[in-house]
Amino acid sequence: MTANGVAAAAPMAAAAGDAVPPAARAPSPGASVATPALPDDGRTELARRMKADWCGFGAAEAARQTASVHARATEQRGSVDMQALDEERQTVGGEVMAEAVADARRRWMQALARRGDERSLAMADYLGGDDDDDAASASAARARLQARARRSTDPMVTALALQRGCAPGACLNVEAAQWSRLEPGNLDAWLALANAGGAQPSQAAYALDRLAQEARYSRSYQRELYAALVDLPQTHTPGLASEAETRLAVSVISRWPLFPMRPLLDQCRSAVANAGTLARCEAVARLMVQHDSWIQRALGLAMARAVVAARPDRRPAWEATAQAYEAVQEWARSESERLLNDAETAGPRASPCADTAEARRMLHDTVMASEWERRREGMDRSGLSEAALAARWRQREGRSVLDPMPATRPASAPVPGR
Repeated sequence: MTANGVAAAAPMAAAAGDAVPPAARAPSPGASVATPALPDDGRTELARRMKADWCGFGAAEAARQTASVHARATEQRGSVDMQALDEERQTVGGEVMAEAVADARRRWMQALARRGDERSLAMADYLGGDDDDDAASASAARARLQARARRSTDPMVTALALQRGCAPGACLNVEAAQWSRLEPGNLDAWLALANAGGAQPSQAAYALDRLAQEARYSRSYQRELYAALVDLPQTHTPGLASEAETRLAVSVISRWPLFPMRPLLDQCRSAVANAGTLARCEAVARLMVQHDSWIQRALGLAMARAVVAARPDRRPAWEATAQAYEAVQEWARSESERLLNDAETAGPRASPCADTAEARRMLHDTVMASEWERRREGMDRSGLSEAALAARWRQREGRSVLDPMPATRPASAPVPGR
């Protein structure tokens, strides 16, 4: 499961704006952009109305406020920047949704705490450690999670704790090496070690060696966390609470970290004369391209690209894998464009809440099913040739996925041939 896969569901979780006709979304000339300009009693009354009738009025009003903030940012600064996002959070709609999401987080944390088992308690602290509303509460949750991880033999508890470290001096954080000690067959555990804070090249070299020798599968525990969340009490009636739960789930899952591959790639790229290191790089690349995650496969091919650059004779062994990846990627790109066009021509939804159930379904399918296999099956059903799709991808990119990435040309540099 990857961040970009979950991101596909995220816009639908916030689709109220798309459900409002364009005329209703566009700010009127001279309209106040930020509802903070309202007096406190006016904001309170507006918030009450939005909560009371979220599907009929609230979501549409929140979308209007957001569109107004974005329009002003684009007019004044040329884009929707961080300042605009902060202003969006300060609108009445932003505050209403933030309050609803915080309520959903508390409900889920309480339900997990009532279960009382080690994983559930760790997940409750994990959710609490990301609560921006109360820094002291978040710090306490992180400290509890670190303490649980230090005494636990459950690798998932360690995986959670590695994402919710305490600030310096606030508590004793669990060591990144604990995950690989508990679960040496897990690719993700060694990647966590290779990317531990201040990791030295020697540590990356050690992680690469252990990956090649011991890793047999990849498990980040993102899927297990999601399965636990959806098993908690859910609000199925369309409305503010249901949308808040969906947004919370999307936020938690989409922010799941993808360990950078640079420490390992640097090892592979610097191993031109080291046959042993190149063999380890290729072994790890083979494991990664069997993963059901789109990004893991891409990273595996990046490692293969480093191997092929040093050992061109290894290229034939990777051609079939490269062609399959290029073809599926090209089909997925075309399919995304088609779905976007269909959505744009479909017109407004009957209700701003109509997308919440679909967003939940998309998130569930994205997390629980193989991202790669789903796209591969879609390509196969299309009847399009793998070779033709791969050729189209290479023509558009100007290279094979096994060829070096093109150097970035400065914007001021002259275009070749001119």
